[in-house]
Amino acid sequence: MNLIPLGVAAQAARELAQSALPNAPTVADEPKRRTGPARHALAAGLRWAANRVEPRPAADRFQPGAAC
Repeated sequence: MNLIPLGVAAQAARELAQSALPNAPTVADEPKRRTGPARHALAAGLRWAANRVEPRPAADRFQPGAAC
């Protein structure tokens, strides 16, 4: 029998139970990363590529469920 998962589960349960104590340690939130223009440019490039691979259907094509 592998005892490692049992030890990991016991430690996680202990930490969860102790996190409700008044003097429990706190963990600071990670600072937000500024991606800015690089992320915007990448998103725009991916959107452009997606539109080329799978263009939107034309408005004059048959639409399922539309009244004739």
